[in-house]
Amino acid sequence: ALSNFHGDMSRLAGEGIDRCSPEKRHYMGIKVCVPQGMLSVIKHKINDFTAQLLEQGEGSLDGDAEAMQFNMHCFPLSRTLPEEGI
Repeated sequence: ALSNFHGDMSRLAGEGIDRCSPEKRHYMGIKVCVPQGMLSVIKHKINDFTAQLLEQGEGSLDGDAEAMQFNMHCFPLSRTLPEEGI
């Protein structure tokens, strides 16, 4: 169920490029080489950032509030090659 949710939100994000005006959306993507062992640090920082976003939104249910979806994806684009035989 959780993977379906993330897949649906990723699909909506793709559709949002054409559906939402640039003033209502923000897209950013980066590719970074991450040393082994650093991924857990990056995940922790992403979790801290999402907690800050949640805190900012608490109590913002007044008339001008709008529900927003924030997606943050982190996945390998390459595979790690074995050191032997390179």
